[in-house]
Amino acid sequence: MANKLSSAIYIYLVKRDKGSVRILLKVTGKPINASRLEETQTLNLPVDWKNQLDQIIYDNRMLWEPWIESSGSFADFRAALKTRKYLNIPLTAQPEISSTIATTTIINTSSFANKNTMIRKA
Repeated sequence: MANKLSSAIYIYLVKRDKGSVRILLKVTGKPINASRLEETQTLNLPVDWKNQLDQIIYDNRMLWEPWIESSGSFADFRAALKTRKYLNIPLTAQPEISSTIATTTIINTSSFANKNTMIRKA
């Protein structure tokens, strides 16, 4: 189960027609809901990762959208994507931007607001 203070955070690209998913980066940070990634500057990533991430997002801006989401495990992450009807989800958590310290780097997710949802009683 995910710790309340830190969780695995996936930065990924999804096709606009929900036809495919590409995992770009896996880091740790405060848990957040799935949301569209508008700016990478707020994450406080190392400079080389930020440059690689910005270049991939820029090169694929017409057909792909960048998203960020936290999850307790990769199986939970895959299940959440399947629930939202995405296709061609990767079978492994291997990101495109990889490093030996990627999973231990903690990023700043305070600029992302947690969405509150109302629950209807039955």
